[in-house]
Amino acid sequence: MTKDKALASYEEHLQAGGYAEKTVEAYLQTLGKIEWPLTLAGMEEYTNKYPPAAYSRLRAIINPFCDWVESRDNSRLDRLPKRRLPPSATPKTIRNAPSSTQVTALMLDAQKRSPELYAVLLTLARTGLRVSEVCHLNIEDYASEEKPPYITVRQGKGNKDRSVPLADAVVTAIEEQAFDSNNLTGKEPLLHNVNLNRWNPRAIQSALDRLCQGTNTPHLSPHDLRRYFATVLDRAGTRLSVVQALLGHSSVTTTMKYVRTNQEDVMNAYQKAFGGNGND
Repeated sequence: MTKDKALASYEEHLQAGGYAEKTVEAYLQTLGKIEWPLTLAGMEEYTNKYPPAAYSRLRAIINPFCDWVESRDNSRLDRLPKRRLPPSATPKTIRNAPSSTQVTALMLDAQKRSPELYAVLLTLARTGLRVSEVCHLNIEDYASEEKPPYITVRQGKGNKDRSVPLADAVVTAIEEQAFDSNNLTGKEPLLHNVNLNRWNPRAIQSALDRLCQGTNTPHLSPHDLRRYFATVLDRAGTRLSVVQALLGHSSVTTTMKYVRTNQEDVMNAYQKAFGGNGND
């Protein structure tokens, strides 16, 4: 089985299994970067350059694909890896959300560089969308006339749609981008680069890397801006169930991982609820 044939057939397998279109696209993009024929050495060479969290996500994509290839092509059993990619040996750590000072510095620098870069980063930080969701937004997903304006995330993770309101600053940033208003169909990207092309996650990460270097900010990823969004909401007193809905999490347990409550937050909340000494 050739690589192209395997990926085409696996695409049909994922679609038949009910996977969302964007999930299928992301899986195939990842699998397409792995050297063929499949070898454990080739897979490890590709995955070992990533941090533990990313490695775990790649492993969750690659290992099921290996199982599927093995089940479909018994003639290649002797050439397939005798074992799958192992779990990461590095203990999982939960990253702190970036501070408001760090995010503000990034946004100011992005605003100087281009309205398009500023719009995509501000949208990430003020909506909590996943970077893949931001990249797939179309003009038709933007309800600009509603009060408040909102965007509709179509077929997000778990194949679910959700609506996310937009702050005034995000609305202004979106509308200050350059648009080619001729013959719009609504399918054009809502957020685009300076060439009016759709952003992709790698380009956004590269832009973030440059901004972090220019502002002496520790390395940040688009997902850190999602974590920042959740933390800001939590510290503003937003109910966890609301944060969960905005982030598009199926489980509140996942949302809790985004919101890191420190001892000061605990003490302040207790004081507010029960007073100084906790007595009724």
